[in-house]
Amino acid sequence: MLLRTRGWSGELIDEACMALLEACSEGELQGREVSDLSPSEARRVLAEPADDDELRELCALAALHDRGDSIGDDFRAALRDLDAFADSLGEE
Repeated sequence: MLLRTRGWSGELIDEACMALLEACSEGELQGREVSDLSPSEARRVLAEPADDDELRELCALAALHDRGDSIGDDFRAALRDLDAFADSLGEE
């Protein structure tokens, strides 16, 4: 929710996670663990402006996104629901 309150939609978070994972699997940071990236490394990968706290959070979320278990599945589903949930809060 921190990222959402700073203007990150679920779709942008998902895209950022995918970009970070791709950079670590076949890109400029190949062989690195996404959870170990520094904010400056993550900043080089992402096209979106973000501060260090946001970049650390995105790296942690990318590691969660990459999990091949039910927790990873639940997280990816939650990203799809994040925007609808946040929008519903604004309707009250």
